[in-house]
Amino acid sequence: MAGRWIRGPMRAGVLMGWIGAALVAAPLSAVRAQAPGPGAPVGPNEGNATPARVRVGGPTCRAPKIPKRFADDREQNHFVDAANQYEACIKRYIQARQAEAAAQSREGNAAAEAFNRFARAAARVQPPEPQ
Repeated sequence: MAGRWIRGPMRAGVLMGWIGAALVAAPLSAVRAQAPGPGAPVGPNEGNATPARVRVGGPTCRAPKIPKRFADDREQNHFVDAANQYEACIKRYIQARQAEAAAQSREGNAAAEAFNRFARAAARVQPPEPQ
């Protein structure tokens, strides 16, 4: 009996259960299938439905040392300039991470939509006629 189509009311339920499980796994598969880059997975994740842990480097920005007291205006101006540079660096880091997250989200959504099209087409396939 192995390899035969399930007939009757169970057929749709089994197919929909399979499609539902695959819909959950599709975005995760897209994440695993991406080419390794700056946020490459830390360890192997083959055959595992949990998302891979991604190591993202922290910002390389260095915060200026905060003095207890400014000795003069020159020192205060130097601190303000360093603080502004630190702020600009952190903003660039955040914008870059947000852009990466948006790109990964678009790729995952595209993969899920491609699988949904496949699943809808697979659901329309008729089983062979009983003999």
